[in-house]
Amino acid sequence: MKNVYTGTDEEYQALRHGTGLIDYDGVGRYRVSGPGAAAFLGRATSRGVDFLLEGQISTALLLRENGTVIAEVLVHCLGPEYLVEVWPAQAPEAGAHLTETARGSDDVEVTDVGPEARVYGVEGPESFKVAQHFLDFPVSSMAYRSFVRVEHDGVPVQLSRTGVTGEYGFKLHVPAEHSEKVHGQLTDLGAREVGLDAVDICRMEMRFANL
Repeated sequence: MKNVYTGTDEEYQALRHGTGLIDYDGVGRYRVSGPGAAAFLGRATSRGVDFLLEGQISTALLLRENGTVIAEVLVHCLGPEYLVEVWPAQAPEAGAHLTETARGSDDVEVTDVGPEARVYGVEGPESFKVAQHFLDFPVSSMAYRSFVRVEHDGVPVQLSRTGVTGEYGFKLHVPAEHSEKVHGQLTDLGAREVGLDAVDICRMEMRFANL
């Protein structure tokens, strides 16, 4: 993730008054599958995931055995399996920890699916208008921390409502081969590229500090 594209002040204004476009370059994406997947994540993170229904997302902390924090994660329930999304800076250590913890287990498998997709975020009071462009139902019906799988202009997209700035916020998981096309569509719809510095200021204002 870039820290700044044009200027932190301008990018902050986009997040607070328009639509900011966040490129989560390097985000971790790990598929956890098998009959023991839910129990495994319940042990590895700070909260259980048994209660999640397909299409729901839980925030959690990925922990070491001594209880210290490795990463903040989003756990997406895909039905019988889960997608664990990890903030880019923490992704390498988180992926190594998940893989090593699952090693030798007969009922859980951890697969790195990060290279398969690019993740873009749109945040700000106008971002719901951008998200609506990818949906054939009212975006207002999406619950916070939920996701849907849709096809837009021939591209399969996983779209989630998981903002971190206190404004409306959405993420799009896009197949890597279609990432440039979707990025262009997002900017054409008025989303302005913003860097990590502006995002972190907004997070701090909401007491949702970036670990």
